[in-house]
Amino acid sequence: VGMMSVQRVSLDDEAQRISGIHAPSLVSSWQMRLYQTGLRIRLIEFVLIGVLLGGLSGLLLMLSGFVSLGALAIMAGPALYYRYLTTRRDHAMRMFREQLPDAIFDFIQSMITTRNIAGSVQLMSQRAPLALRAEFVQVHSLIGRQVPVAAALEATGQARPEVFFRQFMDALAQNVVTGGNLKPILQRIAHAQRAQLRLHDKISAQQAGAKLVGRVYAAAPLAFLVFLRVIGGESYAAFYRTLYGQLAQVAIALSGLTAWWLTNQIAERGLYIDDQATAPRLNEQVHQTGFQKSTP
Repeated sequence: VGMMSVQRVSLDDEAQRISGIHAPSLVSSWQMRLYQTGLRIRLIEFVLIGVLLGGLSGLLLMLSGFVSLGALAIMAGPALYYRYLTTRRDHAMRMFREQLPDAIFDFIQSMITTRNIAGSVQLMSQRAPLALRAEFVQVHSLIGRQVPVAAALEATGQARPEVFFRQFMDALAQNVVTGGNLKPILQRIAHAQRAQLRLHDKISAQQAGAKLVGRVYAAAPLAFLVFLRVIGGESYAAFYRTLYGQLAQVAIALSGLTAWWLTNQIAERGLYIDDQATAPRLNEQVHQTGFQKSTP
């Protein structure tokens, strides 16, 4: 009843009513989903590299006598490559957030020298922390192409998902238009970013042990399988070539993956409320970040 009570809308039917509009293809849809995860990579490149990595690992397993595991490895290649890319993306985002407060304080110091935001942007494009230098280079490039300073700052801020970086760019853009004392505003943004980093560090430290156990759960069954194959001799090799041996390989691999997935789910959702890992109360937040209660 619930499924039938919701009106379904077909993009193809709607696109036929509008001239020049068509529903996106399957490749375009998957490419859009890939971009939405923050990975700037073409879909064809992602698939080819993932299949290549899975094919190499699968070939090695098949030559070792693990045919079913080799087939699973070929299919899991894109998933493993996706995991690697997201891990690298998360590390880059972490470095960006860690260096943002330093960049804000460096910008405050540059304002003392240049006395204007455009000059400070030019200076920061050469001296900003490495994780943020490209953003200031982009702003400086837009200004050099006769884009208004405020518009260049706002466009650069909206291109990043980090909230406090957008606030930083918006504060600079607003100051270009209205003027005023910029230093206390930037200091509050930097302190708020550092408070958030401390909270994330606390949660990550609490989750690190469970995630490590999950990796052990994933690797241990496969390692034990290979260990038995090495020390068991021809009798184990003959068993793994049978139908039951192939099913045993799949069951062992899936058991490790299931244990890894469940452990990570528990680690990501388990917050230690008694250790105050939740958001601080209003008076604590004001004390930590320097924001006043009247700040909107």
